[in-house]
Amino acid sequence: MISRPNADVADVRVWVVAAEAWQPESLFDVPPRSTALFPATERCLTGAEAEQFVAGFNEQMFPLGGRRWSVARRVTHGFDGDLMAGQRIEPPDAQAGDRSDVLSGTRPPPGIVAGRLGLRKL
Repeated sequence: MISRPNADVADVRVWVVAAEAWQPESLFDVPPRSTALFPATERCLTGAEAEQFVAGFNEQMFPLGGRRWSVARRVTHGFDGDLMAGQRIEPPDAQAGDRSDVLSGTRPPPGIVAGRLGLRKL
């Protein structure tokens, strides 16, 4: 269960990305460098919906070595903070040490992040 305020608010956008020279170790790993290709869904998702989508999509992509992957990103109304197709994605600021989970309800991190979330069947 994801514990965060307003868990029913659809404020998470899931994107399909192209990862560069990277091998995932789990379904919720985030590539250190990737390029956003397109939104995975037409609408924003709740944290629980995004978790389920990322788990299902990445499970199918895992055998391909993470060349295509999905990542979740919290956005605000008007999609401030959303990715754009072709945008280069860098890891969060290592100095800040902020690796907080985008779905956890903590403050939005400066880059793409994900946590080790439990898998659930739909």
